[in-house]
Amino acid sequence: MVRADQTAVLRRWTAHPVSRVTVPTQILASLTGGVVLHDPLDLLTTRRRALAWYPDDIWRYVLAAGWLRVSQEEPFVGRTGGRGDDLGSRMLVARVARDLVRIGFLLERRWAPYGKWLTAAFAQLTLADQIGEHLHHALRATRWREREAALCAAASHLAAATNRLGLAEPVDPAPRRFHSRDIHVLGGERLTRALTDAISDPPPRLCTSAWAPGLSAPALIRRCAEVRRLVRAGDGVVGTARAFFVDRVGIDPADGTSEARTGSSQPRWPAHHPAAEWHHTTSTAEGIRSCG
Repeated sequence: MVRADQTAVLRRWTAHPVSRVTVPTQILASLTGGVVLHDPLDLLTTRRRALAWYPDDIWRYVLAAGWLRVSQEEPFVGRTGGRGDDLGSRMLVARVARDLVRIGFLLERRWAPYGKWLTAAFAQLTLADQIGEHLHHALRATRWREREAALCAAASHLAAATNRLGLAEPVDPAPRRFHSRDIHVLGGERLTRALTDAISDPPPRLCTSAWAPGLSAPALIRRCAEVRRLVRAGDGVVGTARAFFVDRVGIDPADGTSEARTGSSQPRWPAHHPAAEWHHTTSTAEGIRSCG
């Protein structure tokens, strides 16, 4: 029996390439996993095949978002530890470790389940033994320098695995100093830049414009103006990208108006956009500069 939610997910999946990032990965995991006992008409098999994985440019988009999120918090492990905030350093290690685990699923083309089963499913990945050892060390370490080194080692292995996919130009996976500070990081934004540069399909490329590294508010306005011109010219390919701009930062690039927000200063995320589960912002200005 083909369930109604399978049909709904498949409809969203096939509606437009960019809309695929709005489907929660735990739902895709449940729809494509498990044993099929009876499917004489191949209805379930056909749907599972359609939901197997992202197209390459959407894969690049989601990987780029994951690496940018890592880059936003990886230096804070050392910055908090260096000023004696041990609890803050430990909390940040756990947050970055979770993001690295999710990147592991993306690298092995596996849909990540929700938090309850995330690490149990991660243990079944081929890279889990090597990466898991570093993450265990990072989470158990009593000194922030040890946490930093273990986290950098895990991120470095994942960066090398990202290079092996051939989705973008390779990036040096060696950790490096964070600017002039005595802090070491992978520099995940370098992978974000390489992956977004490799995106050629117009809809996801326009979507990355909303969270490009270092994007300032004036630059965002210019990007919105660019999309607005395309929308007014009747280019249907940007319809979903336009919706992403509205949901991402509350600005409709078609008319330049800001969507009203009530009760929160945070950007309003689509319910199942990767940003909804991967990113937390404290202000609209930070959200504009952050990833999805």
